Amino acid sequence: MISYKYQSPNYNDRAQNSKIEFIIIHYTGVEMEFHQVINWFLNKESRVSCHFLIDKSGGICNLVDISKRAWHAGQSSWNNCLDINSHSIGIELHNSGNEDFTPLQLKSLVKLLKELMSDNGIKSWDILGHSDVSIGRKIDPGIKFPWHQLAKDKIGFFSNLSQENFDTDVSDKNNQHII
Repeated sequence: MISYKYQSPNYNDRAQNSKIEFIIIHYTGVEMEFHQVINWFLNKESRVSCHFLIDKSGGICNLVDISKRAWHAGQSSWNNCLDINSHSIGIELHNSGNEDFTPLQLKSLVKLLKELMSDNGIKSWDILGHSDVSIGRKIDPGIKFPWHQLAKDKIGFFSNLSQENFDTDVSDKNNQHII
């Protein structure tokens, strides 16, 4: 399933006694060619990484071994966990944030998610977007990410309510309003 293996220098050991509990989905958020994105993750000075990167054709690159702490979530928290990087696997999708995700990319993502969930005992509701763990700071995987498609494969948590029921003003610091 893994198309290519690289070794990003941007990782360290997971916190002592940490357990992988979450998978965090990101988009790269840049309009670069795929090889440029790879080079960015392999550049020590970028100080960012992820465990897996999926290109638009569905190819999956492994950049950091999942036994290590990739630097993908930054300052983030979820369910009383303040060190998301030590407790998660980070998956980046090559996408600017202004475009649809490709069917091949999503097919590879679902396959990878199912394998990682099975291998690590991760529950469906613990598949999260970067925006979930970094509220007000990050918006990826963005409004074009098809959570509803993943929900059909029993991945993630998705509401059937229409978008009209939600505040989509991402400029609001907390993006939380009473509906």
